[in-house]
Amino acid sequence: MAAQQKRVFSRAALIASMLVVISSFLAGPAYASSSCLSANPSSVSDVFECVATATVNQYNNANPFTNTQKAQCMNLKMVYSNVLMQNGLARDKVEEKLPTCAVFAKVLKDLNGEAPTWEACLGYDGSVNHMVTCLSNLTKNPNANGRQSQLLNNCAVAAMSYEAMLMSVNDNNKMTLPDNYKRPDCDTYLSRLQSANSEVAEAPCAGFSASNINQHARKCLLSEPRLTKSNSTLSCQLLRQTYQVKVIQVYGKVPDGFRLMACSALEPIMDEITALRLQN
Repeated sequence: MAAQQKRVFSRAALIASMLVVISSFLAGPAYASSSCLSANPSSVSDVFECVATATVNQYNNANPFTNTQKAQCMNLKMVYSNVLMQNGLARDKVEEKLPTCAVFAKVLKDLNGEAPTWEACLGYDGSVNHMVTCLSNLTKNPNANGRQSQLLNNCAVAAMSYEAMLMSVNDNNKMTLPDNYKRPDCDTYLSRLQSANSEVAEAPCAGFSASNINQHARKCLLSEPRLTKSNSTLSCQLLRQTYQVKVIQVYGKVPDGFRLMACSALEPIMDEITALRLQN
């Protein structure tokens, strides 16, 4: 009887000790190098040491900063925040320990041998050149394709991409645009883009002006290979519809002053398209 009781007590002690281990596993704080808590957020070397030595937790030594090549600054800040909090830093103290995006950019350059693509989006100054530099640098990414570059010719898409990048690198950590942000003029942006980035094709349907719509429509429609190199039947309605679609592709919307063109204005363009087809 005594031996049986001893076995029961031993079994109970074993179960209790296992519960303690399981409990500590589930509730225990994640682990990272102590250098993260002591890191000066303005020191590139301190932040680098944290990024290089951090681990997921005391049971998983994988580094949460492993895939930094494609990470946006805001994502890096979220990971860095989690590392700090999992090591005991109070949530209301985290923001003062977060590095700026400029510091993260220098850390990633040291870590990966090249600066992140979003580095060119830092230092917003309200200029069109800043938008062009930011977006052009993003398309230099090895994973970017030609279609991505061509989407920059759509002002609406380009502006949304630019604004997303500005929010990601905004050091107020609230994913908002800079207080002095103003969306750049479409045609000015496209002109600078094509001058700065040879991979971006010319946008012949840019430069819309309500007072010059006939000439603009001619230039735009004559540049469309689906009209000039096709055997499809031409019609006033086809040209009118194609023109509107092409303009929307550039501006992301029907621009102010746009109107449906009369067939009398489109017929001379139709004649030119027919002549081009015969040449081909």
